[in-house]
Amino acid sequence: GGGYSFDPGIDSDQPVQIHSDVADFSIGSAGSHLLVLKKNGSLLAAGQNTKGQLGDGSNSDKSSPVVLYTEGIASVSAGFEHSLVLKTDGSIWTMGKNNIGQLGDGNTTDRNVPHMAVPSGASAIFTGSSQNHFLKTDGSLWGFGRNDGGMLGYFPKQDQLLPVPINNEGTVSVSSQSFSSFQVRTDGSF
Repeated sequence: GGGYSFDPGIDSDQPVQIHSDVADFSIGSAGSHLLVLKKNGSLLAAGQNTKGQLGDGSNSDKSSPVVLYTEGIASVSAGFEHSLVLKTDGSIWTMGKNNIGQLGDGNTTDRNVPHMAVPSGASAIFTGSSQNHFLKTDGSLWGFGRNDGGMLGYFPKQDQLLPVPINNEGTVSVSSQSFSSFQVRTDGSF
């Protein structure tokens, strides 16, 4: 259970528009929840919500989208039962599962409402299954969450409950999976 749909009545073997004015979206790593960023900076969320990953103050699944913010959102990224939101002011807000520091707030308490993990200076967010990275406006790469196998690129290999610096400059993009993370650097290296 816990699937999502913007119109449960759609049954088509052809692409069908289900929403308009979408700027970006992110689907959780288990395919269980969806974050939709609208062009006006608003944020919608739908799907499974057992750990509060939709951030609506409940732990109830939503088959139709709920509005979390009406403006001020720059980017969204959904992981496994947790979500990250980058606001236009450079702050990062997190919600959902937090058993190994996925929310970057210094503890392991799940949260069903958005909680600020980074107060300012962020320019991009990237979510893996249980690890997260973000770029700062100064070009540095930071991470938090699962790191028992070094998937953050940070040593020692232990989970990080708060953001830690990964490198000082030169990262353009990050892609993470369950047990690994990769970065593209400004010089084109991978």
